[in-house]
Amino acid sequence: MFERFKQIGRDLFLTGLNDSHSGNISIRDGEKIVITSKFCLLSNLNERDMIEVSFDEDKDKDSFASRDLLLHRSIYKNTGAKAILHAHAPNLVALSITENKIMPQDTKSQYFMPQGLPIAKVRQPSSIEENTRLVLSVLNSTYKGVVVKGHGIYVYGISPEECFEMVSCLESSAKIIIITKQLTPPKQQEAPKYDYNRKRSAIPPSIGVMGRRTGTFNNNRRGS
Repeated sequence: MFERFKQIGRDLFLTGLNDSHSGNISIRDGEKIVITSKFCLLSNLNERDMIEVSFDEDKDKDSFASRDLLLHRSIYKNTGAKAILHAHAPNLVALSITENKIMPQDTKSQYFMPQGLPIAKVRQPSSIEENTRLVLSVLNSTYKGVVVKGHGIYVYGISPEECFEMVSCLESSAKIIIITKQLTPPKQQEAPKYDYNRKRSAIPPSIGVMGRRTGTFNNNRRGS
């Protein structure tokens, strides 16, 4: 198990999906959860970074686990997840700031996320409680992944390898969307067309109705 975690953590870094210390990985092992440690170097894990915790809170062991442990626990309890991965994929994060939902344009990402990738807009991205509540409100049998606005992506699957494939694929899809937007020229507004068949007024536009002298006005003037 350690070698699998180490390889995926390294690949996340080498492919630009994480910086050296960001992200976390976990797997369900029977009635236990194995999760990466708090502040670990995910790009170069060692065996001490593998923390085994139970499904119930244990303050002694929990203090060494990733800050996202509460979220991982909740996902395992409420879905059929066997593994969970969190990454700070830059292109997905960029789109999460400007979009309400990410709709993949490439066929492989459409296979993973046929309904699109939802975005959870949290008020405080650093709040584990708020992240947990909003992420759980989205994840289900339809959506196995969600991007927290300005923060990163969470996915679950049957193995860490499947989770890594999903994140890698969706990050590539986000890059495709961004490139497509850059290649698509902005729509130019057409100049208003003049209708030459329109009847022109005999009154110059600079003279308003109130500026005209009516016959009544002239008659009154003569009689004064």
